[in-house]
Amino acid sequence: MLRCPVRFRQHETGVLVGRDDLARPLRTANPEAAEALAAGLAQRPAEPGAPVAVRLATAVEGALARGKRTDRGTVARSLGMSGKTLARRLATEGCLFRDVVDEVRRGLGERLLGQELYLAEVAGRVGFADPGAFGKAFRRWFGEPPSAFRARRKRPF
Repeated sequence: MLRCPVRFRQHETGVLVGRDDLARPLRTANPEAAEALAAGLAQRPAEPGAPVAVRLATAVEGALARGKRTDRGTVARSLGMSGKTLARRLATEGCLFRDVVDEVRRGLGERLLGQELYLAEVAGRVGFADPGAFGKAFRRWFGEPPSAFRARRKRPF
């Protein structure tokens, strides 16, 4: 099926895909199915022994998928700790709450712009009150406005 060597009894199970192959648009892509799968994965709790930043990112993505708040206190409670404890644990990992949330929003925004959604809807799903604030953050993340990013991604190779 994949026309590649298969190795059994390995420590890890995986498939290596080249960066160029990942950048190609899928002709058979189903944006609705992709969004449903992403939301399902976001609701799956991170491993208990996972770093706090990973657990936080999972919780933030889940909250955004459900349209819930992503402030420090609310997300910390969902992780079973106070906001101050969350901040301390993130500090021991060299992370800040706002940076983790920003990275989750960045990834989600990039994924959602690949779908046929209005910019205002993408902004809302990423946790921004208005498209202007999302556009400003998007320019900071990618160096171009969302509309240019979307147009560039739709061009055939």
